[in-house]
Parts: sequence; C-alpha cells; structure tokens
Amino acid sequence: MFEHIYPSSRRTLFEAMMHYAEEVAEFAEAVLLYRTERNDALFNNIITEATDCVSCFMGLCSSLQVHAASEFAAMYENGCHACHTTPCSCSFEDIKKYKVKSMWRAGFEPA
Repeated sequence: MFEHIYPSSRRTLFEAMMHYAEEVAEFAEAVLLYRTERNDALFNNIITEATDCVSCFMGLCSSLQVHAASEFAAMYENGCHACHTTPCSCSFEDIKKYKVKSMWRAGFEPA
C-alpha cells in the first residue's frame, strides 16, 4: 500500500531516512507537549504524528525493499522476540542487555 502511495523511486534512501527521523522527532515533541498540558487538540496531534511516523517507517522499509508486515509477523509470532512470551516478561535490565548484544553483533563497542 505505502509503495503505491509513496513510490520509493521518487526519493533516495537518505531522503527516506531523514523524513522518518523528522517524523519520529515530531511524534516525540507531540507526546512531550501533551505531558505538559493535556487537552484534546494536543492528543489529536499525537495521533496525527503517530500515523505520520508509521507511514514514513513503512516508506523507509519500502525503499529498502523490506516487507515490514511480513517481518513483524515472523519476528513476533511467538510473542516477544527476546523472551518469547506473551505478554512480554522482559525487565528493563533485560532490554538493556539485549540492546548491548545487538550492538556488539553490529560491530559497536559498548561505551
């Protein structure tokens, strides 16, 4: 659907990534604003920014020729991809350890 609406041939991978990064920042800003003053307009802005963020994420995946829906289904078919339970039983400490392991596999050294 997103490839049809936003053809990847109309943007570079860099442009798709930058657009996604901008939308993530706008979503974060909307959430932070709502935390300070809760009203319907600010909540509706969160919804708008969340959908913009997802559409840009899907566009980025399309640019990378990744079928995101299939990848999500495969990764989460047995619950959480780390602990394999539903609901997830990972603690915040477990998640931090998982992130460090992922970074090591990618070639990054922990700080």
